[in-house]
Amino acid sequence: MKKIYNLIAFGLLTLSLGCDDFLDKSPTFQENSANFYVTETDFVIALMGAYDGLQQVYNTNNAGGLWVFTDLRTDIAEVRSTAGANWDAYSDFILFSNNLHLETHWNRSFNVIYRSNVILERVLTAELSDVQKSNIEAEARFIRGLVYFDLVRLFGEVPLVSRPVSITESYDILRESTDNVYAQIIEDLEFASLFLPDARTGNQQGLAIKSAAVGLLAKVYLTRGDYQKSSELCKQIIDSGNFRLLDSYEEVFSLSFPNQENIFEIQYASNSNNEGSRFFQVFMPQGTLNGQGQGYCVPTQHFADSFEQGDLRKDFIIISDLPGSMFPGTMGSYKYRDPSAGVADGGNNWIVLRYADVLLMYAEAINKIEFGNPAAFNALNEVRNRAGLSSLSTQELPNQTSFDLAVENERKIELSFEGHRWFDLVRRNRFLEVMNNEYNHPSNVIVTEAYNLYPIPLSVINTNSRITQNPGYDF
Repeated sequence: MKKIYNLIAFGLLTLSLGCDDFLDKSPTFQENSANFYVTETDFVIALMGAYDGLQQVYNTNNAGGLWVFTDLRTDIAEVRSTAGANWDAYSDFILFSNNLHLETHWNRSFNVIYRSNVILERVLTAELSDVQKSNIEAEARFIRGLVYFDLVRLFGEVPLVSRPVSITESYDILRESTDNVYAQIIEDLEFASLFLPDARTGNQQGLAIKSAAVGLLAKVYLTRGDYQKSSELCKQIIDSGNFRLLDSYEEVFSLSFPNQENIFEIQYASNSNNEGSRFFQVFMPQGTLNGQGQGYCVPTQHFADSFEQGDLRKDFIIISDLPGSMFPGTMGSYKYRDPSAGVADGGNNWIVLRYADVLLMYAEAINKIEFGNPAAFNALNEVRNRAGLSSLSTQELPNQTSFDLAVENERKIELSFEGHRWFDLVRRNRFLEVMNNEYNHPSNVIVTEAYNLYPIPLSVINTNSRITQNPGYDF
């Protein structure tokens, strides 16, 4: 796997970026940062620090990662671990605002936003060419837009911080309306889509490209219900010819990087000074993999039973009857297989956006505009055919609703354990219906509307009592 991070460079970066999040009691800038943001190389180093922050957001060691919020809280995953109390809170809907994973994800996310904001402020006055400035700004804006897109979907109204702030100023930054947060996300991603390069070569492979910004922007518009704009952006990627579905589903998750399907990935590398991922252990039954399996997010029987007969993805996604399991019968998700990896030292990347996702977004958006459009069926069937499944037509899907549910189900299978399921169900107003009626939860919980968002971490409210809590989380 190609490693894009320079650890020595990041060591230099930590001298200039000291805050863990925008509420921390630490100076906005370290004294030695004044002479740092001068050359283009300085900004490249700073950007590597922002990418490194994304590593922490998506894979925060014992504190989990995005999958805790987006897979574990749904019908496809459950906890089967003796060390799973903090994880059970998500799958069993007994989440308190002082949960470790909640606080860590919030702080790590705002840490990345802070790093991006420092870059964006300093590049304005740097003695660089306009082209250099635009390229640097585009990359920092892409990173900030990505993180804010996750935050607003998880928490709703969040503090909107678009520049580095002082300690005093931080107390005046309260939760912003979702409309304003989305406006900033769209502005960031639109700028990134204009100035990011079409492709990366050499040791820059893995950095954000134009199609990554376009694809994320398409997902933002899909989330906002602007199906026309979403479909146009998806078609832009499709028509570019730069990406395709790989011949087999298994190839998508190969440790070989890059490939023609994955548009943007968070980079990890084994045997590289704590730069590895722990996805292989997280999604496997506890006690397996010579004791390394952790069982924190494993497939439910409900999910395993939802595969169509003949779906070639099932044997790759789901594995069962593994020796050493502390919970006999527990299944694992085998997508992130790296048999040679030690704990938290896997070479698996986290895929943020890939071509199959774009095709399914396109199918959904086109169907919302007009049922029966052949382009929507073609996009859906392209994903199905790769999985060994037959094409669907208006005979099997006779109306807009049936097609819409078919896309939802295809996303559930195709993008499982990639951080999409909860976002999809909430975006489509299907979360309560699925969790209360279609999924037989083992704890017989009743999911309420409050669970369409996550609680603001207690530590944030304790730091600034003017920040309000989401409804339904008075604890």
